[in-house]
Amino acid sequence: MHLPCGNLHSGTGDIGDYSEVTGSSKSAKQKCKTTPEKEDEGPMAEHKQGTMDITVQEKTYAGFISFVARSCVALILFAVFMAVFAI
Repeated sequence: MHLPCGNLHSGTGDIGDYSEVTGSSKSAKQKCKTTPEKEDEGPMAEHKQGTMDITVQEKTYAGFISFVARSCVALILFAVFMAVFAI
């Protein structure tokens, strides 16, 4: 199990003090790791650049850009309308 390092196990009674759960702050610090062990990583597939189908992401991005551009034009037109016809 990967435990976060830092003040989490300081034993000062602050939020995140697990000394009463683990028995002592020292044992919690001994279990603290900076990198996960190889067995914790699990099976990983090899990634090959350019093999993923990204057509859905490209359509989503194009739709987002279109929405932002149309929204900007609408806001500019609204600002001009308010400047001309507002009292």
